[in-house]
Amino acid sequence: MISRPAIVLLALLLLAVGAVYQLKYAVRNLELQRAAIDRAIVETRWRLRSLRASWAYLTRPERLARLAAELGLEPASATRIVELDSIGTRDQLEFAARPVPVPLPSGREVLLRAKPVVTFAFDSGRERR
Repeated sequence: MISRPAIVLLALLLLAVGAVYQLKYAVRNLELQRAAIDRAIVETRWRLRSLRASWAYLTRPERLARLAAELGLEPASATRIVELDSIGTRDQLEFAARPVPVPLPSGREVLLRAKPVVTFAFDSGRERR
């Protein structure tokens, strides 16, 4: 018959084999996760390079100048800079954007269009009120 120390040793050996087997597959899963993360990093870097190239292509000065000319835009000058307080509040700007129908005594109706309140503006370096 097998002695008691031999049975304990055999049990410890089986536990060690099971632990090594489990550790092997845990490491294998971690390696697969790492490989997936590495692939995702490579793909993200490629997408980032592609987006940077697209941004560089779309923001070429000659392309922007052509688009601005098509829209009738011109470069801003220092004389066009105004104080923030001169723009008006959001409520004033929203009210100015919506015409309000006003009935006249004759029965006709006209649209009242309001201008936003402007405290002052700079034009060609001169201040107007």
